[in-house]
Amino acid sequence: MKALSLWPHWAYLVAVGGKLIETRSWATKHRGPLAICASQIAPRAALHMALNNVEISRFLQGRNMLDRRFPSGCVMAVCELVDCIRITSAFVENLSALELAAGDYTLGRYAWRLDKVNPLRVPLLVRGRQGLYDVSGVCRVCGCTDFSICVERTCDHFWVEPDLCSACARPMVNINAVHSILSDHRLDTLTENLLWQQMKGEKGVKRRSLIGLAAAVVGHGINRIA
Repeated sequence: MKALSLWPHWAYLVAVGGKLIETRSWATKHRGPLAICASQIAPRAALHMALNNVEISRFLQGRNMLDRRFPSGCVMAVCELVDCIRITSAFVENLSALELAAGDYTLGRYAWRLDKVNPLRVPLLVRGRQGLYDVSGVCRVCGCTDFSICVERTCDHFWVEPDLCSACARPMVNINAVHSILSDHRLDTLTENLLWQQMKGEKGVKRRSLIGLAAAVVGHGINRIA
């Protein structure tokens, strides 16, 4: 999954729904899942300026963040990056006071629009970097991790892909067919081909996803996805 590091206070605002636009001096062609990471530190002057803004301070008080201690060095949330727009005067006019306070809307910069934000129940420690980079162990659909199993649901999950858990992969497969085909708990070429034929044409299903699911079923027991 692609990831982007923000200063801790901005990453927190994204995770709790107070900031749905991230401003950058550069554009990106990436669209889709994006992990929002909190950097290790923020410049003291920038943090002081942000926390003394009336709109941001009011929002934080409403979230009971009076001590203003923000998680750092971790993935805070996963979301969808839906658009990247060059900032113009007309664009800025339609923004809320809070959104304006939480970004640098100098004309000519870029606004990254975020949607479907899923905060992690337990932030995942990560070594951040500049620009867009890759992180693993975070489900691109529900945001669960090895330490935060399945946001908004509970399951004894396993990883079907590096960024897709079994709970979110479940709608992609015909569980009864998998149960029947793998009844002998052996994964061979015939099994793989039968599974692939069963799923051929399903939107969004990749061959490696299916093979990973079958291998996981054999290794963990059919009941775990049934």
